[in-house]
Amino acid sequence: TATYMRDTDEFELHTPTDAAQKFMIGNVANDARFCTVFAQLIVDGVCHGVHAFVVELRHADGTFCKGITIRDMGHKVGMNGMDNGRIWFTRVRLPRDNLLNRFGGVSAAGKYESEIPDAAVRFFANVGALLIGRCLLACSVVAGSKLALTIALRYAHTRRQFGPLGQPETPLILYQTHQRRLLPLLAKTYALSFACNYLKDRFVARSEADAADIGALAAGLKAVATWHMVETAQTARECCGSQGYLSINRLGGIRADADATISYEGDNTVLLQLVARHLLSELKAKLRKRSLVNSSYKFVRHSVVQKFYETNPVAVRRCADVHVRDSMFHVRAFKFRKWTLLYRLAQSLQSAMLQGAEKAPITENPKQARRVRAFQAWNRHLDLVVRAARAHVDLVVLQRAYLAVAQVANEDVQDVLQRVIGLYALSSMENDVMFLREGYFSSGLSEAISEQINLLCGELVDHGHVLSLVDAFDIPDALLCYPCAGDWLQAHQRTQNS
Repeated sequence: TATYMRDTDEFELHTPTDAAQKFMIGNVANDARFCTVFAQLIVDGVCHGVHAFVVELRHADGTFCKGITIRDMGHKVGMNGMDNGRIWFTRVRLPRDNLLNRFGGVSAAGKYESEIPDAAVRFFANVGALLIGRCLLACSVVAGSKLALTIALRYAHTRRQFGPLGQPETPLILYQTHQRRLLPLLAKTYALSFACNYLKDRFVARSEADAADIGALAAGLKAVATWHMVETAQTARECCGSQGYLSINRLGGIRADADATISYEGDNTVLLQLVARHLLSELKAKLRKRSLVNSSYKFVRHSVVQKFYETNPVAVRRCADVHVRDSMFHVRAFKFRKWTLLYRLAQSLQSAMLQGAEKAPITENPKQARRVRAFQAWNRHLDLVVRAARAHVDLVVLQRAYLAVAQVANEDVQDVLQRVIGLYALSSMENDVMFLREGYFSSGLSEAISEQINLLCGELVDHGHVLSLVDAFDIPDALLCYPCAGDWLQAHQRTQNS
């Protein structure tokens, strides 16, 4: 808490319990002299929500400032080069100017002032400073996925195992199972890379008007990209066999580092809830701008068009290669998934709120009762909340990837990238049973998608595109000095000491 002390015109920063300690703070255990602390601001007994304060932790000689207690987090699974720590504040006094008051502050007269009256909106404005961290993290984990795939795919081209009797052993990359494990991950890495470039462009050109949209985009990409890196690092490790388990080949370290990214800069499941709230707010705003009749007409028209043009008995059975590989088919399918889940979520939450209102006692405080019903309704539909958010992020990734590919001038390169993004789209559809459950696919179309994934993987390998795709990541040789990424036999000669 940060309580305004009117008699001295200061704030008193205090950690009331161990549960309120600042946990896993980067660079704080040994080095940091200053930090920005988010705390509940209390003025005249009224809590105005989370605000940011600049706090000095150590003097120039490294000793702790009065009231500051810091402890090291101890050894972690990975990223031990970062000295994470815990902080407690014991009635630390701060000048009034130490409050970062862009979104709300205390005047010289001791009165709380803010241009944002809604406490929830003010909260998200204050924590918006985390945006750049999520942008950077999303981009950096995509780079981590590129490194893991480069190591694993180079090894797959040089490691031979089994084969026809009397013939040279077969490189791992020629096995369909190996292709199936690594190439869809390579395709998704490319798609995420294009999406992260879009995020960077949006961030650089950001304004107050689109801050919420960029915040939701950063949160969603951070979640999807970090989960992807964990899967990629683990699969790359497995695909390199016992070689991948050696520290010298770096995959174990990449996997450990990837694991941490799921939690810092915001837990992924919580971030996807933020994305879903933003989507629902946008949907609500759009409906408010229309009349009830117009909104109903739009919804019915969308449902009818979808039913007759996308989920009719003919459409769901179109299995021709040209259709299954069509980028428009991919985008329509991803849109179907997003809007089906989002509309279902909105309707489910509204229904739950109405049912809760009917059961609520008359004597309850109406405002408080509505908050309780909203929390309960949200909690009962969290699975749908997360699925709708992920469907939205997947759609953004796919659209941005296809738009980026369309701008490639070289036709041969564009053709290869078109196949890569198509592989990402089809793999995503294959892994989501929703399309079958909702009748968007027939069983025959589902089988055709799986077959096209196999064919796309084979084409990328047979035409020699896989190594070109990882070489295009342009990772410096100094960062690829691992046996699996080069001459692993040379590294393990009999004369070499492990």
